[in-house]
Amino acid sequence: MTGFRTLILSVTATVVIGASSTSLNAQTAAPSSQGPSMAVSLAMEKDHIPLGQKPRAVVTIKNLTQQKIYISTASWFYRVHIEGENGGPSETEWQRHRHGDVRPGDTEALVEGPIDSREIAPGGSDFQICDLTVFYDLSVPGKYTVYMEIRDEPKGPSGPSVWLRTNTAQFEVVAPAQ
Repeated sequence: MTGFRTLILSVTATVVIGASSTSLNAQTAAPSSQGPSMAVSLAMEKDHIPLGQKPRAVVTIKNLTQQKIYISTASWFYRVHIEGENGGPSETEWQRHRHGDVRPGDTEALVEGPIDSREIAPGGSDFQICDLTVFYDLSVPGKYTVYMEIRDEPKGPSGPSVWLRTNTAQFEVVAPAQ
């Protein structure tokens, strides 16, 4: 019986020590294995936009880490997706070029414009406003949905980038009353 009790204590100690070292390893694992560094959400500035005005989406980014993170307005940082009642609206030349769809007659090199980078403190939030007409032709009245994907940068020297999807928001482009 004493040998059996010793065996049980030995197995228990091994399990406890193994669990403790596993827990310690989990705490010191590379940040990229600990999930996203930010939470992203999207809201439209207005739900009903008169034809000719620019629909603008407000993207909120919340830092989920205990370290500063940086966000950018550079085009590689986000993707915009819009669908309409009758399928997707036409992409602008800028949007097409972003994913490699360059057509005869297109401008050879489109310039992005000023790029801003901001820091978000641990637990803090920031927002970015996106003019959706930069990406799609929204000159046809109708109901649309939009979501964005925001790039979560690598947390370590070899960590992969991850695309975080926002919620989907709805808006309507309204023709003027006759």
